[in-house]
Amino acid sequence: MDAAGDSFEAAWLEHRRALWRVAWLIVGDPDQADDIVSAAFARSLNGWAEREILNPKAYLRRAVVNEASDSFRRAGRDRRWLVRRTGEGRGMRPVDSQVAEGTDLAAALRRLPIDQRAVIVLRFWGDLSERDAAEALSISVGTVKSRTHRALKALAADLGPGFLADQAVEATDG
Repeated sequence: MDAAGDSFEAAWLEHRRALWRVAWLIVGDPDQADDIVSAAFARSLNGWAEREILNPKAYLRRAVVNEASDSFRRAGRDRRWLVRRTGEGRGMRPVDSQVAEGTDLAAALRRLPIDQRAVIVLRFWGDLSERDAAEALSISVGTVKSRTHRALKALAADLGPGFLADQAVEATDG
């Protein structure tokens, strides 16, 4: 195996579990998280061979977030197609596959827009700083801050004001 293949395999072995957790927290479904991580690694393989990846974990984390976003776009497109196919009032309603049973926090997290959900997952479950989350998502630090603020506000509205009080200390970078 060549050096690029060796480093790709090493990245798979070292990072797949952590990346699966990120995907699972974003989409809320363990099987879909498996699919997202596998697809992200598969799509990354071509780029891996063509250039040197200086930070494999960040590169792959971004690939996972992109793949999760793509899965939401595909699911929305599929739901719209199903509504057109079945028509209104025919007794069939598309099922939102993104909402699974779980804790109140997990359900509230899944109700956030994907951009806010990704920031919250990377910041609080991924333990990334604002700067690292911004780099992982290819957005500015200010955008991370505003998305975090909006997401925490939405979660507090959903889960009650006690949630925001518990998170206020963690939400600051200091």
